[in-house]
Amino acid sequence: MRQCLAPSNSSKRLGLDKCVASNGPRDKIETCLRTTGLLPHFTDRIVSAYEIGSWKPEPQLVWHAAEVMQVEPARCLLVEDSRAGGEAGLAAGVQVVGYRLDRELRAHLGTRIHHADELAKVGEILAGR
Repeated sequence: MRQCLAPSNSSKRLGLDKCVASNGPRDKIETCLRTTGLLPHFTDRIVSAYEIGSWKPEPQLVWHAAEVMQVEPARCLLVEDSRAGGEAGLAAGVQVVGYRLDRELRAHLGTRIHHADELAKVGEILAGR
């Protein structure tokens, strides 16, 4: 389980910043990240839908995260595990990686997004951008 939760070094190795953009409230996001040991990787890069009053699948949260990161949406890569998140990313004009999606969701999002079942695959997608 810990290996599954370990942050990918790919973004660091490639000189890319990262953030968490979630529909959840900020305190819940921070609790989850703290519990998994990931909070130090995202301390000042957490965006909650509650802070802007817009939730996935609407694209505003993704746009806001890009703004916080000072990156144009077209240069962003969103790693998502939900239908709402995948749709938000597509609507926002970012590249989307579906992470460990079930069969139905893979079929729904199809070739409009990349697919990855392991963090190493996300790293390969990042490297190929």
